[in-house]
Amino acid sequence: MIKSRPQLNPLSTLGLVLVLAAAALPVLALVYDFEDRAQLDDWQIFGPAEWRIEGGVLIGEGLGGLGGAIVPEKDKGRQAQRMELKDIVFSDGTFEFKILFMKGKNHEGGVFYRWQDVANWYNTHPSFKKCAGGGIDGVRWMSMKKGKLMWLPGPGVSNIEVKPKECFKKWFEFKVVATGQRHQTFVDGKKLFDEEDAAFKEGKFVVAMWSRSAEVFCHR
Repeated sequence: MIKSRPQLNPLSTLGLVLVLAAAALPVLALVYDFEDRAQLDDWQIFGPAEWRIEGGVLIGEGLGGLGGAIVPEKDKGRQAQRMELKDIVFSDGTFEFKILFMKGKNHEGGVFYRWQDVANWYNTHPSFKKCAGGGIDGVRWMSMKKGKLMWLPGPGVSNIEVKPKECFKKWFEFKVVATGQRHQTFVDGKKLFDEEDAAFKEGKFVVAMWSRSAEVFCHR
């Protein structure tokens, strides 16, 4: 269900506040509110991941390690497991979401925007590996153009730390402001990225896995 912002229940949503390029819609600022299982019909689902709605929360369970033919071999298994919001085109504006990882190894899953296809998009997502005994924690901003991936802050760089007591318990709040070629990403109110990239002016809005391992995560 798409709602205008005054109707939103902030405790039971994915929290996607969008300024959209869909001319048929009478309002600019929209919020997507996950309220019941029937709302999955608003999304086109790709790949083997399981998506369900429980208690106002979207839960995704991904298998990892699977991919589409157009995706480079090293990146298979990631954006192939996704949900694309139907009939909506995102251009400029702000979107927000909260994410909690319930289990997994790499803790990677998030939102893609101005999506063209599996080889052309922008994305932001967490990569919280310490909770499962892995490497560093970080939040990433990515672009993929014709199958070539660029990601920040780069290998071996941490820009956020998840405390042990927060593992599998804390909801992390993301906000992305995309205006023209400027892309800003905030997590829990802290600005982590302020980048310029003009490759894609508009595109679809996608929720997807991004991991080589099996993951379970929640959006609201």
